[in-house]
Amino acid sequence: MDCRDSALFTGVDEASCENMLRCFSAYEQRFSAGQTILTCGEQQDMIGVLLSGSAALLRLHADGNRTVLESMDEGSVFGEELAFTGFRDGSALIECREDCRVIFMRYDQITKRCENACACHSQVVTNLFQLLSKKSLHLSRRIEVLACRSIREKLLWNLEKEIPHGTAVVIEKMKTRDNGMLDIDATIFCEKETHKRIIIGKNGSMLKKISTFARQDIERFFDCRVFLQTWVKVKEDWRNRAQILQNFGYDEKNFD
Repeated sequence: MDCRDSALFTGVDEASCENMLRCFSAYEQRFSAGQTILTCGEQQDMIGVLLSGSAALLRLHADGNRTVLESMDEGSVFGEELAFTGFRDGSALIECREDCRVIFMRYDQITKRCENACACHSQVVTNLFQLLSKKSLHLSRRIEVLACRSIREKLLWNLEKEIPHGTAVVIEKMKTRDNGMLDIDATIFCEKETHKRIIIGKNGSMLKKISTFARQDIERFFDCRVFLQTWVKVKEDWRNRAQILQNFGYDEKNFD
């Protein structure tokens, strides 16, 4: 693969692409499977384009576990997402999965104002910010999925014998404060009023317990303080209603 095939260079002709690569101080590097390409806190002034092979953005946990936040294949652009994850240095990295060829470019050379004010340079900057926007949306959705999973796991662990698997969790709102705290509003849906009372517990004790364990889990995963608010609502027979399944992010075949 040629780097011109990457989405970063969409709309740029071959001659202009070669000129800009020199302007961006581009260089190629090879990595073997299992080798670290970039680590959070290192080389965040570089943008990488995967020319061949595959890689993954990984979140590293204190207990030694690792979670894949994004899988990458030929043409993928990476590097700047490490600066936007909010993770501490060394807590996220990009790892080579299959032998890789990567071309690196200086981020500040791409985003600075071009002396020639060429249209192709402006196109690359536009492409870059479109890619970053898509990555931001992808990571936000990933956070929602992981937060929902954590809350539902705590539900099942604490109420396994009392509540059937007819519960769903929906993130109603998620926002990061200026101080880095993550606000999450979540709703737990169940199918019966009796289930709702069990989930809430006496004086709200069970819901508080579930929310506390889920909050601690999310804080460990995302390495930030979390303010989690949870509510419980009844949606009767929701697993058999296609529109509700779709609203909850499920597919009918999940319940065949």
